[in-house]
Amino acid sequence: MKTRSKITQGIVLSLLPVIIISLVFYGSYENYIEKYPVLYKAEKSEVFDINVNGSDVFVEHYKDIHYTNFGMKGETEIKITLPNKVKSYSISPVRYKIESECEGNEIKLKLKVPKKLVVYVNELERLFIFANQILNETPDTVDNKVVSINNYLVDVQGKQIETLKIQNAINETAVERKILYFPAGVYLTGTLELKTNSQIYLAPGAVILGSTDRKDYPQDEGFQEADQVNDPENYTNKGWKMTYSRLILIGEAENVKIWGRGIIDGQGAIVRQQGKPANLIRVRDSKNVVVEGIMLRDPAAWNTHILASDNVAFRDIKMINDRKVYNTDGIDPDGATNVTVDNCFMYCSDDNIAIKTSGNSNLLQDSHNIVVKNCVFLTKKSAMKLGTETRRNISNVTFENNEIVESDRGMSLYSRDGATFENIFYINNHFEKLFEDNRQRLLDFDVNFRSISDAKSYVKKAGQIKNVIIKNCTAAGFWPKESTMSGLNNEHKISGVQFINFKINGKSRISLNDAHIKINNFVDDVTFGVNTK
Repeated sequence: MKTRSKITQGIVLSLLPVIIISLVFYGSYENYIEKYPVLYKAEKSEVFDINVNGSDVFVEHYKDIHYTNFGMKGETEIKITLPNKVKSYSISPVRYKIESECEGNEIKLKLKVPKKLVVYVNELERLFIFANQILNETPDTVDNKVVSINNYLVDVQGKQIETLKIQNAINETAVERKILYFPAGVYLTGTLELKTNSQIYLAPGAVILGSTDRKDYPQDEGFQEADQVNDPENYTNKGWKMTYSRLILIGEAENVKIWGRGIIDGQGAIVRQQGKPANLIRVRDSKNVVVEGIMLRDPAAWNTHILASDNVAFRDIKMINDRKVYNTDGIDPDGATNVTVDNCFMYCSDDNIAIKTSGNSNLLQDSHNIVVKNCVFLTKKSAMKLGTETRRNISNVTFENNEIVESDRGMSLYSRDGATFENIFYINNHFEKLFEDNRQRLLDFDVNFRSISDAKSYVKKAGQIKNVIIKNCTAAGFWPKESTMSGLNNEHKISGVQFINFKINGKSRISLNDAHIKINNFVDDVTFGVNTK
């Protein structure tokens, strides 16, 4: 491993044909930034220019947003310049209380620690700022335990499919328990399967780029996935059989790690147009898996599906889905146990987090011990959800210290297939603003049967929801529609819901009416309290 002990300005670490800006460090030992390589296909923003600590950083216009991505150490000053005068702006998450000022066409802000931010200016497209912790230790290809993918003579310009060569590299390094190092470059590929003991490091500027040909994403043998283009009559968006393909598969594996500051991009908008609902990453029947630090972009369906797996962690992930592609959830633990999602940023068309027990791939088991914390969420649907595929029980789930910048629904519990939800904790989460979709509720809890059209061959079952604690949660204001809690009947209720220090619009809410929550006759033992501790 390589430990960085001092910084030299202007060091060029790699010169590849696809790179127009290389990895460079600017500043003093105490305060400096790390500029990441920029790929030639990246579209430069014509709206935002950004300067960090006196050095210009690249701002990419990606689909319907703009973003910049860099490393930082120490206090950092960021200057955002626009073509026209700034009439209005805001910086989210608001609870971060980012110090800023505005004059003319410039916005200046300061960061003392790395943050993931959303900047709204003049009703323009959103600007994301990803200021990352600089990695002090990174793999060094001089080390005999580190193998460069370049040793396998792969194309680094994204011009030809390199699935076989990359898969061979993965297989060999996993057996040898070595790190497979991807330097800056574009690596075009179909489905890759990570084996037991795989360690994949994506350097800044490295992009694993998914093929745009659906044939490069073979579906699992013995299963038929949904295809709205070629088989519209049998199409479903339900998780038990929507997809059996993906770009990255961690299947039946142990001790797998993907990390770094690179990108995995599925080109999912193109792939989905061909009827292929491939995940970006599927972790299936595996354990001891870590994905950390990288960016995950443009899946064709759910971004990440954690299926029937144990001890899985996603940390410091930047996720940008295409909001025009439906079913693009963020991270969906499904029959999974001991899962941690920490310090992640998710921009999704569909749910940010949806915890399920779908039985996909005939892997049906309970989900429990799941923690989602310190994240920033933007979604057109639900931010923190259990459901709707719920064929086995879900318990011991904690959502804590999350910043929900945009959502149609903030907290959603949908038991539709017979599951019991128990010990569900929403702790210290803040909800900023509505993304106007079909429900427009801050909270939406429901026990019901799945509709006949959805279930088809499934026998109708009903579950229950019990012991839910909502503590120290705040919302900037009321959502347009009342929140709802609805049980099915006397045997399938919602019970034991506690609101502790629940604030909306700065005021503690001490009753259902005060909190604009509507319940039916099959909800009981709902309490409100204020705890000063």
